[in-house]
Amino acid sequence: MYEQNVIDLKQGWYILCFTYRWLHEQKKHSVSLPDFKRYKKDPEDDSEVCKSLWKLFDEANVIVAHNIRFDVKKAHARFIKHGLPPPSPSQYYCTLAAARKHFAFSGNRLNDLARYLLGARKHPHSGWDTWRRVLAGCKIAWKTIIRYNAKDVDLLYQLYLKLRGWGAHPRLTLPHQETCCPTCTSDRTVKRGVKHFRKHTKQQRKCLNCESWFLAEPIK
Repeated sequence: MYEQNVIDLKQGWYILCFTYRWLHEQKKHSVSLPDFKRYKKDPEDDSEVCKSLWKLFDEANVIVAHNIRFDVKKAHARFIKHGLPPPSPSQYYCTLAAARKHFAFSGNRLNDLARYLLGARKHPHSGWDTWRRVLAGCKIAWKTIIRYNAKDVDLLYQLYLKLRGWGAHPRLTLPHQETCCPTCTSDRTVKRGVKHFRKHTKQQRKCLNCESWFLAEPIK
């Protein structure tokens, strides 16, 4: 509906469900409207879903998503709708932005990247018909969408691990942890040459875990 000349809006958008996974955690977690008692009285009331999502935003140090600007703004729109305050600041890593910045893939959609880099695909569904049945309360359709979300999270997780070493990742280590990788915090790093600057020279290191490069302590 962005910048469209809509004549009549019968129903506004709201969040149906979301799925997430913490880094280095195997289990995926799904939260959906039917998980809450409010769903029976008002199937469009996403307040509890939004509260659960807000808690994740408030807790996370780094949030990873594909086209994260879209996701974060949509989430914020529902947070403020339900009177939730701004969550604590987080850093973001967007796999779509990373793909566009560092590579020239034929397609940058999650499914395109998953097929090219991972040999995998998104979970199939029947398009609008699935969403229509979800809105009608069909339990089978809800299971399909939750499986679809879970598969997306799996693909995103693998894609993130593959792309993060190429750069533009939020720094995760403290200044005194000079030999730890700022991308993944691993201490499995090795010296790989130096970088010369106008006033000093810095040690260059490579991470053996995520394969990223970074500059460490100045060489005296």
